[in-house]
Amino acid sequence: MGDERQNSTQSDDQADGQSNSSNCAQQEHFDIIQLSQHLNLCVRKKDNEVDLDEYICVFQQLYKFFIMLGSVFGFVGSDVKTKLEILQGYRTGENRTHYETVEKMLQFEKTTDFINKNKESSASRTLLRLHRALNFVSKFLGKVDEIKDSEGTAHVCKEAYTQTLSKFHPWLIQKGALLAMYALPTKKDLISRVCDGRIETSEVRRLLHEVIASTQRVYDYCETAYRDNDLLDLP
Repeated sequence: MGDERQNSTQSDDQADGQSNSSNCAQQEHFDIIQLSQHLNLCVRKKDNEVDLDEYICVFQQLYKFFIMLGSVFGFVGSDVKTKLEILQGYRTGENRTHYETVEKMLQFEKTTDFINKNKESSASRTLLRLHRALNFVSKFLGKVDEIKDSEGTAHVCKEAYTQTLSKFHPWLIQKGALLAMYALPTKKDLISRVCDGRIETSEVRRLLHEVIASTQRVYDYCETAYRDNDLLDLP
């Protein structure tokens, strides 16, 4: 009977992980409301740890945001989907209980030396790449919020990229990314794309403020977790 309960709990955990990420991925278009909701749920109230399922949902929405902007964001969005699939695999695998939160994941992979045994596809290394991209998104949206509607977003995107992701990209990718940014729209056009005729402009502007704050909060929690485990510089 005890084994049945344990198996039932494990099955429920696996189903929850699959259901959460599946529901997030079903929507075709970028939805800033959904993004805001998942960001707000990322840091769990019961233990202040970052929920990995919610983190995956956040990036499923951000991936749609990158797609919405076209090939210009290819330097950051090109392999996001692959990384999310890797993380989802860990969330539904036999060690899924160790991958409920970012903090548990890091501790498990560090104490078992899983990071060194699986240098290409460890969850810690995979999420670190997304973590760096989240920093870029946070900086970019923060800078967009500060400019006038009539201004282009290319120059603030370049600033955000130079401060964040460019530090981890080889020169050729940097050059290609900076050139691609010239195609970015004005702030007004960007907000219009996010609205997509479904959300009022005023609501998008309000949500943008929320997303900026909650993105930075999630980033800070993950940054602390990686620093505490001395894993910020994983190659």
